[in-house]
Amino acid sequence: MNRRQKALLKETVAVLAVTVVVLVGMLNLKDWINRREAMRAMHQLAESIQDYRATYQSVPARDFVDAQIPTLSGHVRLGKLTYRAAEITLDSANDEILAYTEQHYRSLFVNSGYIVMQLDGTVFWREQGEFH
Repeated sequence: MNRRQKALLKETVAVLAVTVVVLVGMLNLKDWINRREAMRAMHQLAESIQDYRATYQSVPARDFVDAQIPTLSGHVRLGKLTYRAAEITLDSANDEILAYTEQHYRSLFVNSGYIVMQLDGTVFWREQGEFH
């Protein structure tokens, strides 16, 4: 192999390495953005539910929640929402889970888990092993 071929081979390997690093970074960035958008949608839903609770002194029915979901920014990233209004009673504590959605990611830096909304409107992320 002459000097020119060696230089060409080194440049090709460098371009391939940079391409792989950028591709892996973009995939992880996509999952991070999807998780962030889903969290934002859940926060917006929590605000709607808290407004409803302040007005009517009860949690809204599933129909209300289903009607709100399409109006949320990032609602497509929210996924299948499990809404637990039927399990909520007058004696339920504010830290009772009102709604959650499972999020699956195949990322190196963004773990799969759940976006959880409590009765008091608090929204947070739970890793899969922490949710029960």
